[in-house]
Amino acid sequence: MTTLHLSGMGPLLALMPYEFGFAPTASLVVTFMDGGRVAGAARFDEAVVTPEHVHHVRDRVVEASNRLGTSGVVVTAYQCSPGVDLDLVTRALAPAVEVEHALVVAPDVWWATTCTKGCCDGALAPVPTAADVPSLASALEGRLEPALSRDEAVAALRAVSPLAQRAVADLLVGLPGETGRVRAAWREVASGSGHPHSTREREALALVVDAMPDPLLRDEMVWSVVPELAAGARTTRQCWSEPVSSQRLLEILVAVPEPARAHWLCLVALARWREGERPSAVLAAAEAQERGARLPLVDLVVRMTSSGMAYEDFLRPARPNRAARRRR
Repeated sequence: MTTLHLSGMGPLLALMPYEFGFAPTASLVVTFMDGGRVAGAARFDEAVVTPEHVHHVRDRVVEASNRLGTSGVVVTAYQCSPGVDLDLVTRALAPAVEVEHALVVAPDVWWATTCTKGCCDGALAPVPTAADVPSLASALEGRLEPALSRDEAVAALRAVSPLAQRAVADLLVGLPGETGRVRAAWREVASGSGHPHSTREREALALVVDAMPDPLLRDEMVWSVVPELAAGARTTRQCWSEPVSSQRLLEILVAVPEPARAHWLCLVALARWREGERPSAVLAAAEAQERGARLPLVDLVVRMTSSGMAYEDFLRPARPNRAARRRR
């Protein structure tokens, strides 16, 4: 994270694409402020900022704010449709975290819906670029230019597979935070036997399930099921030497509450695909789609398992066809 002191919300918006590596869209961005200093930033998919799931956003933001020692946050809705309810976010964060500014960014303009510092009047203003802010342009000199979109950023990662590309992108934009407790809980759940019976096992599963909407933590679970997909990715995430089996995941499934079952079935589908049971993987992915059709991970797993390719074949880098080689 770039440590900068910025004056005004315009320069802050110009900085965000550099922090994430691409211009965020369909996103809620939370910027952690310490006076005029930018201490950190986190991005959430628009789809998870709902009355049912806003508590996940609140928990991650409060955790990060406490860890960073920040005094307040700026919440920004980037090109959202139908739109993020910033009042809902503000109410969810209070009183633990003060929302100093609430901003809305459209393709070419931005405006403030909340300003506690008296610096914004709510009028429409052009979305600036770093070049429009000399002090910011100087501070960012030598940095790679951000991608125009998330898809472009994913392609630039050159990971070993489309699944790895998408997951690494989620890791890069997921909320940084204290994940040790969740990792320990996931290891306990994944290495046990039978569905959780003891209070400790049930608490561990509850912690894992609660963390699944967070892309950063969910994708670590993905790596534990299909570690080969992470082998060439530019990530510091630790891959498991012994992947979690589909049998273990199915043992736990009976104890997984309904809201998390779509994600859990994705893990089952990936595990079965890795184990050579592609027809079973397709069925598990289809069931996941029925339970959570709008979830990006579900759509991705459906496309991966129904590709007609074995897991081992999918890991091989794509080669240009003969016609393409002749044109070269």
